[in-house]
Amino acid sequence: MMEPQVRFSSSVDGTRIAYAELGDGPGVPVISINSWVWTIDMIMAQPDERARLETLAHGRRVLTFDRRGIGASARPTADFSLDFNVADLAAVADSLNAHVFF
Repeated sequence: MMEPQVRFSSSVDGTRIAYAELGDGPGVPVISINSWVWTIDMIMAQPDERARLETLAHGRRVLTFDRRGIGASARPTADFSLDFNVADLAAVADSLNAHVFF
């Protein structure tokens, strides 16, 4: 069983976004985007969800993250807009040195 490494990125407005990294292989990195109600801790506590991420992590890096205002991510002062949520995803992708195209 892999233990996730929890880290933080800063979004464009300075909001700290918590993300967990599993795996360290050279394959194409994957970012798993959770629903609004799921947190990293909840996913790791659910055997089926954890197994899904661990399977994805064989031979590559997998990131999952807490959305702004949820779990270990900071609550922004006001903005939960789609634009800022996309910026949060981009900040997490930057942690992989990956590129996100929209």
